Amino acid sequence: MVGRDVFAPFAGDSASADVSGPVISTAYDECPNARVAPMGLEFGTLPDLEVLQRLRADTWLRSHPEAPAAQKQEIGAQLRDAFYCDNEEWKGMVLGQTRVVLLQTLQGLRKA
Repeated sequence: MVGRDVFAPFAGDSASADVSGPVISTAYDECPNARVAPMGLEFGTLPDLEVLQRLRADTWLRSHPEAPAAQKQEIGAQLRDAFYCDNEEWKGMVLGQTRVVLLQTLQGLRKA
C-alpha cells in the first residue's frame, strides 16, 4: 500500500502525462522478465494556474526568438522556479517526501 496520493497515469485518474523515453524503456529492454513499476514524483512549487502561465510564456518565447535577452532570461528563470524553487524549506519537504516514497516502496517489495 503506497497511499492515496499515488495515481497510475494509464488508469485515467492522474493529471500527469504518459512518460516514455530511454530511461523507462531501458528497464524493460534490459530486464524483460522483470515486473517494472516506474514512478515519477511531483512536488508543487506554485498554484497550477501560475505554472500554466509560465509554461505559456515559455511557449510564446519559442515562437519569438527576437525577444530581448532580458525577457528571455526572465521567462527562463520564472519557468525554472515553477518546477524547482531555491527555498530550503521546500527542499527539506521534498527530501522528506522522497524518503517516505522510498521506504513505502521497500516495504511493498518485501511483501511481494
